[in-house]
Amino acid sequence: MDAQFILDAIRRAHPDAAVVPEVVIHDHLWDERRAEAKPIRRIDALMVRSLQRTAIEVKVSLADWKRDTYRKRAPWVAVVNRFVFAVPKSLHDQIGGNYGMHQLDTWDCGVWTVDENGRVEVVKKAKVRPHPEPLPQQVVQTLAFRAARAALTEKGDDRATHGER
Repeated sequence: MDAQFILDAIRRAHPDAAVVPEVVIHDHLWDERRAEAKPIRRIDALMVRSLQRTAIEVKVSLADWKRDTYRKRAPWVAVVNRFVFAVPKSLHDQIGGNYGMHQLDTWDCGVWTVDENGRVEVVKKAKVRPHPEPLPQQVVQTLAFRAARAALTEKGDDRATHGER
């Protein structure tokens, strides 16, 4: 099972939500003395449903999940209502829900599983932040360019091939 299968399953489970793949944010917590440019933090998808924003991070292996840290999630945690990990059900079954024992940092994050039939199940609810910070202008601009490009693509307009800013 790969990340695309998981994201497709989430889209089918939430048809009333916009699930935007691979969105990046500048890490405002980065120590600027260590580098000239701030690093970016990518999530696998940003789901927008009504006024609620959910950052979705897909993990398909235990090794990948163990590499995740709060510091990597922090820029997204600040601007979304909730942060969830979406994992294959088989991976979740492998660890038996013992996140701490496997050194998985899931504090205040939700965990959704996806089975081989594409069924999504919430196995750990995320802490909901009722008033996250606004999305940074850089994220809003990226989403706007993607929407504009999608509209042009639907019309067959060749301007749709221009890159995001």
